[in-house]
Amino acid sequence: STKCPVTDCVITTQPDLLPSIDSFDALVFNAAERWPQPKPALRSPSQLYVAAILESPAHTTHVLEKDGDFFNLTMTYRLDSDVPWSYGQLAEINGKVVGPSERALWLKSGFRNYANQTLLGLVRNKTKMAAQYVSHCGAISRRDKLVKEIQ
Repeated sequence: STKCPVTDCVITTQPDLLPSIDSFDALVFNAAERWPQPKPALRSPSQLYVAAILESPAHTTHVLEKDGDFFNLTMTYRLDSDVPWSYGQLAEINGKVVGPSERALWLKSGFRNYANQTLLGLVRNKTKMAAQYVSHCGAISRRDKLVKEIQ
């Protein structure tokens, strides 16, 4: 179900677990924040460097463009990442998982205002309650404006 052929991974936060930092198959970096220490001095040609970010670019202080080809893989909330890392799953009452979808339709970058009047028209007539789980208010997407509209 994970679509990964490797099943014997060891995950550690101990850089001295192996004799040298370049002995690890992969290093995962928290790429959302600036690093408090310098980049590793040694790197094996077969070693993977993974940029792990669970936050959106609006909440990321690390400027990834400055890293050039430093990373081999991405591990983010986006389902088109090399390693998708979602907050959780959405399931129907019967337990069938319906999200996140592997065929997600992402908004184009630069989207600043929620302007889908067709959707707003549909939700105005709804009588059931909905729940929203967010980690940051005042998002650039203006999702809180949509929530106010449908309350």
